[in-house]
Amino acid sequence: MHYAHVLTLRRAKAMGDYLVVYVASDELAKKKKGEGRPIIPLQERMETIRELRCVDEVVTIPGDEDPFDKLMELVGPDAVLVNVSEYPDLSEQERICKERGIELVKIDRIVPPSGLDTTRIINKIKESL
Repeated sequence: MHYAHVLTLRRAKAMGDYLVVYVASDELAKKKKGEGRPIIPLQERMETIRELRCVDEVVTIPGDEDPFDKLMELVGPDAVLVNVSEYPDLSEQERICKERGIELVKIDRIVPPSGLDTTRIINKIKESL
């Protein structure tokens, strides 16, 4: 969890009344980000996010499969699903959201003023060893 995450969550909260944050399982994070990830275990990541003032609820879905279908079961019509636009082809997600009356909003990835995202933080720590 770093400053860009906080900024992204604040931005998502501004789009609705109730912010539910999905946190990737340890298995999915490892599958998407590679060996050695995640650094912080799932429960600690969830608790950290839960403490943010802008967050109303935190959820996860076990396993390493794409959680989109299960997430759709958690949200109802008139919901706004916010996704970072860096993810590839969201056309299928857009179609499903439209069918269910859910607005899918793609936001640009926020880079903190320091330029330090998770990968750069990890690399900076490694360099200092």
